[in-house]
Amino acid sequence: MPNYDCIIIGNGSIGLSCAYELVNSSDKNFKIAIFGKKTREGSASLAAGAMINVFGEIEYDTLKSKEGLIKFQMLLKAKDLWLKQIGKIKNEISTKLKLNKGTYILNNSSADELDDENFNSIEKSLKQFNEPYSYVQAKDIKGYNPQPKSRSLKSLYIPNENFISSAKDLLDSYDKILNSKKNISVKNYLIKKIIVKKNFKEVVDENGNKYTSKNIVIASGAYSNALIKQIKQIKNRIPDLFFGVGNAIIAEAEKLDLPKCVVRTPNRGMACGLHVVPLDKKNIYIGASNRISDVPNNNALISTSTAIMDSLLREINQNYGNLKIKKMCVGHRPTTSDTFPLLGETSIKGLYIATGTKRDGLSLSIYIAKCIANSILNLKNKYNFPKVFRPERKIISTLTVKEGIEKTVKHRVSAAYQHSLEIPKTESVESYKESIRTEVKGLYKTANLKKGVPPEILNLYKYKKIFNK
Repeated sequence: MPNYDCIIIGNGSIGLSCAYELVNSSDKNFKIAIFGKKTREGSASLAAGAMINVFGEIEYDTLKSKEGLIKFQMLLKAKDLWLKQIGKIKNEISTKLKLNKGTYILNNSSADELDDENFNSIEKSLKQFNEPYSYVQAKDIKGYNPQPKSRSLKSLYIPNENFISSAKDLLDSYDKILNSKKNISVKNYLIKKIIVKKNFKEVVDENGNKYTSKNIVIASGAYSNALIKQIKQIKNRIPDLFFGVGNAIIAEAEKLDLPKCVVRTPNRGMACGLHVVPLDKKNIYIGASNRISDVPNNNALISTSTAIMDSLLREINQNYGNLKIKKMCVGHRPTTSDTFPLLGETSIKGLYIATGTKRDGLSLSIYIAKCIANSILNLKNKYNFPKVFRPERKIISTLTVKEGIEKTVKHRVSAAYQHSLEIPKTESVESYKESIRTEVKGLYKTANLKKGVPPEILNLYKYKKIFNK
């Protein structure tokens, strides 16, 4: 039975980053195995727009909680590491991988006041943390030509918000490097079973092959849940993990102007807002939807895909109907029942969990990798996981019941506007909001919720999909 010093389950951005950090921080006798299908079906990393956005992701209440602030600070630290990381990779191999700079944030008139609140919070945080930014005229943004009714009312540019040339470039680069290392075994298999007895840890792949290791890192995104539930010592101590199913589109232009930087709205409607990411001179990435489920869905939905395309034509460029669709992307963002990550060593020595990062997995991967390497190799560096996100914990709540209800109302109305909501002339926006509020209050009562829950998670209580509370 093969034995390794560390087994990494998952070959997305987090798993690969951990393997890369471990091999660079250890000696040549430290043996690593990393498991995951080359196809990476359902991978959140592969389907991502590869934005290293930190300030652009801020919502009106992000920094009001201790946990939100800690996660934000992790992202800030991660952002500062990426330039050096990309340079290091490019020194090792020939690759198309690039780190690009610049993000435009649009506060447009296509949705409702939630956009205003989140945009204002972005502004405030930029000032608070002394992050360079400037106000711009939206008409001067290359590739920006919205329908007049959806024009930006206020726009700003953040020069140091990064984006990677493509997620595929990053994963391919890691693959190339790791496959060349003699002390790393890259396995094109899924792990189906984990066995833990005292300090003995064993994994079994889909073909029945067994492997042992002193250290195991579970980093297989939303699919980690099935493995965690097999470990009886900890399975009831860890918040449930779900699939945040997201759709995105890669499209090609022939004679149309494309943006040179990320162009996006604030987060809205239980998702990350509309965003366009340039991949090269001819191709752009357009995203993204979000739907939380207890099962994966590897197919793009017509409803979410058409909503993305409609938003693109209304809010970014009314001539982009002539773009050619090259690929429909589907990924599963690993989302916990409190939307905060599961990071660090469990009560089982040498068993680590690194998932639940929602839409920040790629951005945080480099920081997570350094924390993992520090813990396993006892490096005594400055990188340590915040205790608040330890895997074995109660569900984190940052909202009161009232705040949770109102946040859900805000996001559901915002989502409705993105799906072409038209209020009848005999009704009002307030009456529509009140109908949603009544429904949400009913859900809270039925589920007997004593604290507020994130809007995107609420239906999981409705359908009784959350077990570890």
